[in-house]
Amino acid sequence: MSDRTEKLWIIGAIALAAIVCLAIVGTLFVVGLKNLDQLASSQSGSPDQTPPPYPSPENENQFLPLVQNNVIETAQPTPAVSGDKWKVISIEENAFEREGYLYDVAVFENVENSSVTLRAQCAEPTWPAPEIGTVYFLNEAGVLIPVTDNESNDPQLQRFIVLDW
Repeated sequence: MSDRTEKLWIIGAIALAAIVCLAIVGTLFVVGLKNLDQLASSQSGSPDQTPPPYPSPENENQFLPLVQNNVIETAQPTPAVSGDKWKVISIEENAFEREGYLYDVAVFENVENSSVTLRAQCAEPTWPAPEIGTVYFLNEAGVLIPVTDNESNDPQLQRFIVLDW
């Protein structure tokens, strides 16, 4: 082989190696961009698209469905009581603050056995507190629901979540 043919083979091999390297770099670049787009699309939108759980100053007239994500779990077992109707005997207004809202805490006594009492926090901090003597029903989830004759047609009757017995 002549020097000229040998040089052409070397130049061709170098050119082929350069083309393969460019193809590899280009492929990595395109795959990287696709992965970056997928990562950005999976991270964007979820916090901004979720409505706030409570009305904010910007949307104070907007009513959103209640999400029970702040139910306080208690370590105490539910004692066996003689009845599931409870009466409000006292209310401590603004007993504690959580996430910018002030919560009332009420003490209830069992209607059938007045020696049995429990404490419960209000479920909706923006709703009005009940009157002393209001009767509530304790459901299986530990939520006190007002027992009413429905004469007032008030849709915002406060509910309470049991804290302790």
